[in-house]
Amino acid sequence: PEQAVANLIRQGRGTHLHIIGIQMDDPWWGSQMEKTAKTGNGFFYDTQTGEEFQKALESTVGTAVFVLKSTTSGTEIHGKVGDRKELPPGEYTLIVPGQKTKKISIPPHDTLNLDITISSFRRRS
Repeated sequence: PEQAVANLIRQGRGTHLHIIGIQMDDPWWGSQMEKTAKTGNGFFYDTQTGEEFQKALESTVGTAVFVLKSTTSGTEIHGKVGDRKELPPGEYTLIVPGQKTKKISIPPHDTLNLDITISSFRRRS
């Protein structure tokens, strides 16, 4: 599936492929779905409950999403346009599917307001 998605993206067919896993018990399949979603400029959501599924669905349908990844701990914070996230000081990478990554630094004892708007995302008609 990963190669097929890569071919579609290369051909300009779609900009994001998000995958929602429902009660996936096999870590191998989860890793395959995560790789495929990443190849498709999207995210993989591993859901175990109806509430997690609903949140994953809300995060993907008609909503631009992002990830802030700590460069020190590797922790990932997922969000969507309009979310407010409180992060500890540190170095982060902002990942928006289909866009170049951006390095973000939050100094100790400081705050950073980062507005992510729809215009920040590549759209195709």
